Amino acid sequence: MQNIFEQIYFQNKCNGEKVPLSQEYKRLAQILIEKEKILLEKLEDNAELKKLFSEFGDAEMQTHARSVFEFYRDGFFTGFRLAMEMFDGSDA
Repeated sequence: MQNIFEQIYFQNKCNGEKVPLSQEYKRLAQILIEKEKILLEKLEDNAELKKLFSEFGDAEMQTHARSVFEFYRDGFFTGFRLAMEMFDGSDA
């Protein structure tokens, strides 16, 4: 999963060709990956979530915890795309 952001390409608004991520985007991606890891650890260690999930079986708990994590991860991904658009600097 660490390479997920490094595999992202952004559409160059001038000529429409796909351009690999620059070092700045890779650095931003690494920051988001670290935040994602911290978020996952917090979700796994959260006592309230464990109490809430205690009535479910392990498989159900893991499935739900994964969907919660993916929801937050998708939020980070959306933020990353918006940041890329802001840093792109073109008005087109």
